[in-house]
Amino acid sequence: MSDDQDLAALRSKRIQELQGMQQQHQKQEEQQQQQQVAINGVLNQVLDQQARARLNTISVAKPERGHQLEQLILQMATSGQLGGRLTEGDLISLVERVNAQTHRATAVKECNMSCGPEHPLWPQSVMVSVMCHGRATPVASADAPLCDL
Repeated sequence: MSDDQDLAALRSKRIQELQGMQQQHQKQEEQQQQQQVAINGVLNQVLDQQARARLNTISVAKPERGHQLEQLILQMATSGQLGGRLTEGDLISLVERVNAQTHRATAVKECNMSCGPEHPLWPQSVMVSVMCHGRATPVASADAPLCDL
């Protein structure tokens, strides 16, 4: 009989644990839904109808890019960078800016101690990550020095 009582106690304890986990999961889902409602509210305030429709289309086609744009627009709205509602044209130019920043060409070159714009491996038109003395150094412009050693 004690085995049956132990088994029943274990079962009830496990059921309580599972119910607690289920309640915690439901709370997390509710919080995520509330956050999404708040995000949608802000986006509806700062985007006109055509811009909102375009952002929705982008989000369906490329969810990562849509989320990235949403976060950027939210950041701009909360920091006061938006002077009014964004139009579809404004959103298109924002998308083009983001695309230009994320699709920069990246080259990895190696140098032998002589680093700088006069160096033959110093490209002028691409974002560069240069291997200098065994470590990668990202360089954004041709005017920045490569090597500090």
